[in-house]
Amino acid sequence: MCRYGFKGQGFTLLEVLIALSIFALISVGSFQLISASVNYQQRSEERMAGFKSVSKMLSLMESDLLQSLERPVRDDYGDSLAAFSGDSASIEFTHGGWSNRPVGIEVGGRPAHATLQRTVYRFEFSNDEQGGYQNLWSRQRWDVLDRVQSSRSQISLGILVERVSVRYLSHGKIWSNHWPVTIDASQEGYRALPLAVEVELSLAKFGE
Repeated sequence: MCRYGFKGQGFTLLEVLIALSIFALISVGSFQLISASVNYQQRSEERMAGFKSVSKMLSLMESDLLQSLERPVRDDYGDSLAAFSGDSASIEFTHGGWSNRPVGIEVGGRPAHATLQRTVYRFEFSNDEQGGYQNLWSRQRWDVLDRVQSSRSQISLGILVERVSVRYLSHGKIWSNHWPVTIDASQEGYRALPLAVEVELSLAKFGE
């Protein structure tokens, strides 16, 4: 029968302290790495969400402008508004392509749908979560074309911006910060809709 004996040996206090120190350093480094990864993922998701909002806004704006029509409307007090009007910080116009339209009265036994919509794109100030103000480029619409005093616009989309600049090109090839262009209205061939619209948005995250 063979017997093996081992001499019991323990760790000194110094060795224990060194081991704990190494473990603490590894733990701190791992925590910082995980925290940095989580923060990076959150920033990436926020940036992607912001990019999607901007992309959706530009797509809607292009679609609405391409479907603009020469259909004047009446405001809350019955006064006539131009089919297309705007300045350097807003655009209001009538357009088609309202896919999510409400059902109206029946005509000939079939429900009649409103196919036109009045929309305004506007640069405005909005309250943020901290109680301050933020710059917003918003898309607002009305459910009816000719309004009454109880008519209210509804914001369907908004993106944060730093600056907005809008210009309009008349059919006389004159750029202006306002529409209609008064000086161009007396010319032959004047139209209610501009030939082109230039919208320049400056965003903090994506530039111009």
